[in-house]
Amino acid sequence: MKNFDPLDTNFDRFLAEWINALHVQKICPYAKNTLETNKIKTVKVKDGDLWDFWSEVSKQCEEWDGNYHMVVVAMNTNMEQINQGQLQGGADCLNSSLNVRNKGLWILEGLHNNFTTVFIQDIRMLDDASLVLEKQGYYKTAHPYRYWKTIESRRKLRNKLTTERG
Repeated sequence: MKNFDPLDTNFDRFLAEWINALHVQKICPYAKNTLETNKIKTVKVKDGDLWDFWSEVSKQCEEWDGNYHMVVVAMNTNMEQINQGQLQGGADCLNSSLNVRNKGLWILEGLHNNFTTVFIQDIRMLDDASLVLEKQGYYKTAHPYRYWKTIESRRKLRNKLTTERG
């Protein structure tokens, strides 16, 4: 008898519902189209530990080829291995490391009851989209820290890249 793995059975549904919520709540107007046009690759780390998870995130960053608009690495949440602060710190550290290596990627993280996730995206594509949204006044009601963290910090790192495609 095969073991029940919620990562296999529930993650795809969770991701679709989460992206729909981003769309409905007007958090990201591009997410739904990205899902509907199959521009999201998901990589599930099964029966792995924290090191397996971060190793897979690193591997996906190194193998990034731009064929997808987003790569999502996911594992079942285990609060004994990682909490929100640790996950966010790991993503921040990886963003700095990618930037120093002139790799044009941006990492976002999410810790949910059932799933721990990292989202890998092209920093230039994200910043170009946020410039359009900024001109439309999209961020006028954004929380100042979240705006700094997700828009201004990302733009600062993007502007440090030394080649068009890293």
